[in-house]
Amino acid sequence: MSRQDWDTESGGGRRSYGGGGGSYSDRGGRGGGGGYRNDSGSNRDGDGGRGGYGGRGGYGGGRGGYEGGRSDYSGRGGEGGFRGGRGRGGGGAPWGRSTQNQPNELGMKTHAVGKVLANDLAISLDKALSVYKFQVWVTATVQTKDGGTKEFDATATSKNTVTLNRKRAALSSLMRTLLKKAFGTDISYQCVYDCGGSIYSIDDTLNGKSHVFEVVDIPEKHRLAFARKNLLRDEEENQVENYRDVAAFLDVLTSAVILRNNDFHYIKGAYFHKSSRENMETDIGQGIVVRKGFEKSVKLVSAKSGNPQYSLNLAVKTKPFYKPGNFHEFLMMRSGARNDHDLAQMLKKESAIRDLAKNVIVTTTHLDANFDFGVHHVHKESAKECIIPGLDQSVAMYYQERYKLTLRAPSLPLATENKKGQSSYYPLEDQQAKVVEMTRLKPDEHQRDMEQLIPQMGLGQGNLYLQQFGVTVEQRPVEVDAVQVIRPALVFGSKTFGPDQDQSPNELNWNGTFRERFYKPAKIGKTAVVIYRQAVRHPDQLNGPLQMLADAARNHGLDGTENLTRGEVCHWNSMSDDEAARAMGELKARGFKFVIFVGAVKNTDTEGHRMIKYAEQKAGVVTQHLACPTLGINSRPMGSQSVQNILLKMNQKLGGINYSIAITPNMLQSAHNSAEMNTEFFGKSVMYVGLSVSHDGPQSIFDQQAGTEMKTPSTVGMCYSTETPTAFRGKYWWQPARQVLISSLKENFISALENFKKEVGEHPKKIIIFRGGLSEGEMYKNAQDEIDGKDGIKAATKALGIDPQIYVVLTIVHSSMRLLRTDAAPGGRPVDSNLPAGTTITQGIVDARPGVVDAFIVSQKGQIGTSRPTRLFLAYQTETAPLWTSDHLSWIGNAMSYAHGVSMCPTGIPAHLYAAMNLSKRGGDVLRSGGVPDNVSMTSSGSNRQADEEQSRVYYDRLCKELVVVLDNAQFWA
Repeated sequence: MSRQDWDTESGGGRRSYGGGGGSYSDRGGRGGGGGYRNDSGSNRDGDGGRGGYGGRGGYGGGRGGYEGGRSDYSGRGGEGGFRGGRGRGGGGAPWGRSTQNQPNELGMKTHAVGKVLANDLAISLDKALSVYKFQVWVTATVQTKDGGTKEFDATATSKNTVTLNRKRAALSSLMRTLLKKAFGTDISYQCVYDCGGSIYSIDDTLNGKSHVFEVVDIPEKHRLAFARKNLLRDEEENQVENYRDVAAFLDVLTSAVILRNNDFHYIKGAYFHKSSRENMETDIGQGIVVRKGFEKSVKLVSAKSGNPQYSLNLAVKTKPFYKPGNFHEFLMMRSGARNDHDLAQMLKKESAIRDLAKNVIVTTTHLDANFDFGVHHVHKESAKECIIPGLDQSVAMYYQERYKLTLRAPSLPLATENKKGQSSYYPLEDQQAKVVEMTRLKPDEHQRDMEQLIPQMGLGQGNLYLQQFGVTVEQRPVEVDAVQVIRPALVFGSKTFGPDQDQSPNELNWNGTFRERFYKPAKIGKTAVVIYRQAVRHPDQLNGPLQMLADAARNHGLDGTENLTRGEVCHWNSMSDDEAARAMGELKARGFKFVIFVGAVKNTDTEGHRMIKYAEQKAGVVTQHLACPTLGINSRPMGSQSVQNILLKMNQKLGGINYSIAITPNMLQSAHNSAEMNTEFFGKSVMYVGLSVSHDGPQSIFDQQAGTEMKTPSTVGMCYSTETPTAFRGKYWWQPARQVLISSLKENFISALENFKKEVGEHPKKIIIFRGGLSEGEMYKNAQDEIDGKDGIKAATKALGIDPQIYVVLTIVHSSMRLLRTDAAPGGRPVDSNLPAGTTITQGIVDARPGVVDAFIVSQKGQIGTSRPTRLFLAYQTETAPLWTSDHLSWIGNAMSYAHGVSMCPTGIPAHLYAAMNLSKRGGDVLRSGGVPDNVSMTSSGSNRQADEEQSRVYYDRLCKELVVVLDNAQFWA
């Protein structure tokens, strides 16, 4: 296997020019390959191919080639791809964004916020050397029980946290040993390894050849074979076309010291130091310490100079760990056992370890090279009873003879590690315990911790890897300019609350709205009041609160307010979900349209709340769950704020609209018309959609170790607007567990579009979709399928004979970016230290790839912790739609955060996506209340795959029909 020379004959000589543009395909043609070498005597490299599909090059003209042709990696990249073929018109953005169609200026006024500190560290490649990339295959050969051998990919990733950490450490150490053995000298600082399939080196170590190395002197009689394929690559700074490879290399390079020293745990993408560090750990009692770590990533951003630059994003993470200690003592503490005998009896239960230590990682202490593992189960025999096969001695005797250790509690059962069908047994007293969870940091704490983490990561001048490669990482976070986007006006039935043109344009004293008529008041139908679990001793206690609600509802314009005070009072005791659904059905049969549930508490009564919403779903009757303290029963009297909160929810649950949003002239620059802007973004022909998928919770370490299959279906939540952006309707449905791509979009979009037409009078001419639950990488893979696929959104519009403009905005809710005020006082309140609502960033830290449009927004002022901005990507737009810029994204994203209606304060994300996320959670609760049937297999292959897919489709169709959303004329989930 030799180095590939990507030469292209071009008439006489061997001066390499790339092949022609790629041909058309479903994702656009891939640009022709650039010349890999230039053998004509010149050092100039061949020109790249000219980008993909058609006369516009690259992404122009619809869906162009995904990337341009490549030239020799030590030279410049070929034209094409994102930039379009040279001289062939504009390039384009992902999924059909042509730069020949220039965007219109938005024209919205903004307020300057000033300099903002971001958690990015600039990476300088000014002195970087040429880098060679080698592909690596690591194959492990193990003996099977029958005496044969079996090979497998030793670099394959693992979902098991413990296995993943052990594998990363082993591969890193093994690769350094191999390099030294193969080349006779330690060149490890000139190479970095990603613990997968790539090595990056500043030397062409193999000189165009390939090698296979065999290593047999490693534990457990594994035999590893290495094969390399040389893919020479030298990236110039700011070369956009190959940014993914450069970013991957820089991410590996900045992790090299961490891997070499093996002093960090790697947990769900974040690094945590294995030992205590000053000011980085806090004891919170009960054997738990809060430890701080970090999450890192490399990206290409638009620097202050206007040129693209790579940066290292460093996000501080904080998680509790159990203090290191004896596992035996840990189980005694968790179980409450009085002695070893009681503990041994408890551990006989099959679920004991799952309950006591499901997220615990234990570490051996008796070996020369100790290691971590998750406890799979407890063996039925104790250390003195369990006989080791082939040795004819107990585990306790073996430890005494082999390790000179006398067990203090040999009568306890053994902790068992599961290793692909094989088990290893360890005494309970021999382990140490740790576990992780999330928590928050204040802005000044976040900044301080970043400053302390940077040297711990070894990114300073003492980093030999960075020195050898000529790469420099700045030690101070970057500063960027931020502006504040002005909020939209809130339109009630009789008054408009516009933004003030002062230094706080987004502040709103919403007490002034308490007596305003709602934009569209609802009608309160026949009402029942259900007292749940004897929460109210005397029904007369409800008279005062219900009268207050009726009076306030009348002020807001609601009709039928007398039904609140004349409602029939019922008493429900504890009952099953199905019993509650039947009782709700009886109320519906008697003509009740609205049911108020009164419980002792609401937030803590999760099962009761879930039961109520399941009954609502099955019977099709709108419910509102209220707690006694909220109504002023058995506590202080109900205040005006509580009354307002209840009515804001009630009106929208019953089909009303609390307020609409609008653009007023004082929000715009003089050359723009507010009426035209309102029609374009808030008119009746515009439909806003939120789409989100929620999955069952992540597997515990116990379930990872046990290989437990994840069966609970994932839930899709869909919210859409009708006559105004604040008129919400929604639904949910289910699909296979952990599936990211949304199924059944065509069917459900047709339903939404028809409902839109029923309420508005015509189908929408513009659809703006906020898609959540995807990463950037998943966005490009799934956005196209969800739009253009046979079960996608365009299939729905085509079926109805309409062709609306469509925008898809990927909304990354849990962004790793943090934005900090440069003038925040240390120790101040988070509400004073965080950025003002409406802060947006559209330069400096946004994506620098040509054609990619993104922005960061902080729509909600942080009250606790550090502001986490939402990142918006323009993932798709139809060719007929006017182009959007980062300004469009930031303004629309911020405006829609005021659209949810349940309060006048903004949500942290666009309200339609916020509602879709709530709907997906509601659907998950309904599914759990109704009972989750056994899922069908989704992993079959061969001739059975088609049959299994059909069985799966039938299963989910049946599931959705049994639990169909029947309340499609109101925001029932408010």
